[in-house]
Amino acid sequence: MNALVRATALKDLRERLRDPAALALWVGIPIVIGVLMSLGMGGSSGPKPKSPLYVVDHDETFVSKGLGLAFERGPFAELFDVSTPTEHEARAALADDRGSALIVIPKGFGAALLRDEATELELVENPAQRILPGIVEQTLALVPELAFHLNQLIGPDLRARFESFDDHEPSDTEIVALSLELRHQIERLQKFLFPPVLELTTEAASEGDANTGFSFGAAFFPSLLFMSLIFLAHGFAEDIWKEKRQGALRRLVASPQGLAGFLLGKLLGALAIAAPIAAVGLAIGWSAFDMPAARLPLAWAWLVLAMALFWCLFALVQVTSSSERGANVVGNMVLFPLLMLGGSFFPFEVMPSWMAAIGRWTPNGWALTRFRGWLERDASVGAIALAFGAMVVLIAAAFAFGARRLERSFVRN
Repeated sequence: MNALVRATALKDLRERLRDPAALALWVGIPIVIGVLMSLGMGGSSGPKPKSPLYVVDHDETFVSKGLGLAFERGPFAELFDVSTPTEHEARAALADDRGSALIVIPKGFGAALLRDEATELELVENPAQRILPGIVEQTLALVPELAFHLNQLIGPDLRARFESFDDHEPSDTEIVALSLELRHQIERLQKFLFPPVLELTTEAASEGDANTGFSFGAAFFPSLLFMSLIFLAHGFAEDIWKEKRQGALRRLVASPQGLAGFLLGKLLGALAIAAPIAAVGLAIGWSAFDMPAARLPLAWAWLVLAMALFWCLFALVQVTSSSERGANVVGNMVLFPLLMLGGSFFPFEVMPSWMAAIGRWTPNGWALTRFRGWLERDASVGAIALAFGAMVVLIAAAFAFGARRLERSFVRN
């Protein structure tokens, strides 16, 4: 190894080990963020958060009440806290970003549904949310289909029985009579309904398949690893201006070894710190989240290369800035958008589709997507080799631009 490369790497390594507080800060920030987000999601065993869903029923019939009750049962009960305020109160709550959606059931909705007549529901969604309002919208989209099949099933007698419940609460006797009438209708149509067209078979998942599910912590843990690497790369790259301030770069300009060796030494020093941190992080992931042990060596190599890429990019920011203060400002302007778009603060699944599409093509988003994919499922040797080759090309290009700028103009500025 070139003497300058070795000396620079060892010097940086010693300096970093003398300042463990800085390392703890760069690694600790993602941990704190991860813990806070986990607590925000209710922890590992805490209650799942529910979002208010408002149902304003102007019809107040047996059918309309059933629509509201549908969101209080089954899996919807784990997502929504259904309440029935006035329409004014519900709209005000949504405008204040409290709640996911408002369902307004108009007068005459139940009668129109039973008579197969035109009617409509009003859905007001919270524009600040996407997932939960989308669930409500997709569920309500099934109402016309259900109404059609309901009208095919019930006859005039059943329709009259349903409409009679609008005037009073059904008694036990009426509910039993309604159940018997439904049974008779199903028996009448059973030659069309049975046997079912589809046959359901149930198989127990193999042990390997059972372990592929990811909890919130397991899904978010790779993002925290990449966040730590980005903070480390940003902090290590800032040393280039420190070396310039101390006059080290001017002394190296005249050396026969050149500044490229110095830059390579800085990169290797950063990797010497990041590589064991990545190994410890993967060991924690394997222990706490049951990451597949056979894939950890590949994941570790990918993390080390990702760290090299991040360092080269931030070093490029440093050497292209005209002042140390400007380098810090530009570095932060690059750092936080990368974290936001690249899946470190918010998973791609909860981002708007256009933002996730952009984020997956950021350097860290691209690397994170492949990292998660290799942990969750097998990949072909060709795909892995192609990804590693692309990573090496990106690192080489960023390093070459940085070294060129360092040697030609950075030291003289």
